[in-house]
Formats: sequence, C-alpha cells, structure tokens
Amino acid sequence: MSQDLDDINELLEDFTSELRQQNKAKGTIDLYARDVGYFRKYLISENLPPTLESLTRQRLGAYIEHTLNRLNQRTQKPVNPEYAHRQYRSLQQFCSSAGRTSASSHAEEAPISLRGNVVQRQDEKGLNDSRVTIEW
Repeated sequence: MSQDLDDINELLEDFTSELRQQNKAKGTIDLYARDVGYFRKYLISENLPPTLESLTRQRLGAYIEHTLNRLNQRTQKPVNPEYAHRQYRSLQQFCSSAGRTSASSHAEEAPISLRGNVVQRQDEKGLNDSRVTIEW
C-alpha cells in the first residue's frame, strides 16, 4: 500500500515533527493537530480530497464559514468567533509548513500563503453582530 505524501495526515506528521524541533509546547502541538484534523474531517464530509490540493483560500474560507454557522457540539450554542479564529490561526501555521514541504517536492507549485483574520463586526450600538467575515 503506497502512501500519499500530499495527504493531510502525512503533512500533519511533518508539521508536528517540525513543531517539536522548534521546542513548541505539547499543548500547542496537540491543539494544532486537533484543528487540522477537524479540517480534514470537514473535507471528507464535503467529498473533497484530504490532500494538499484542498488547502486553498476558498476551501479554508468555506471551512471557517461552516464552523461559524454550526452549533457547539457540547453546549448546542453558536460557535464562538474566537474558536473560529483559533481554527484559522492553526490552519495558517499548518499551511505555512505544508507550503515549505510541498515546495521541495513540487518545485513548479508556489508555496501556500494564507493571510487574513476572522473579524467579528459590531453594529451601530456596539453590539457584536453574528456575522463574521474573513478579511484577506
């Protein structure tokens, strides 16, 4: 059985190894790995390949939007925008690492670059608006 070196699980192993080499805290590594795993599950649920080719702004944006529009599985309340922001930051770090990894094996492809923020808007009264957007 051959391994797909562009599979997110394979890239995640490289990513967590890189984080350990950088002496990142175990909690940080576990958090990033869990968040990347959630994204991988999302791709599969959408019948998309859980591979490097799925690490696009469009798909990551759709995932963050999906995250913001679902209920927290534990509390059954809307997902907190800070949670979505953390997901985004974890995926941003992963994409940065995956871009370096893929650049060495796919010289013709540009490294992945993901920049932006999950921003919670406020209405004219200063109250948080439930709509959250990604600014690129």
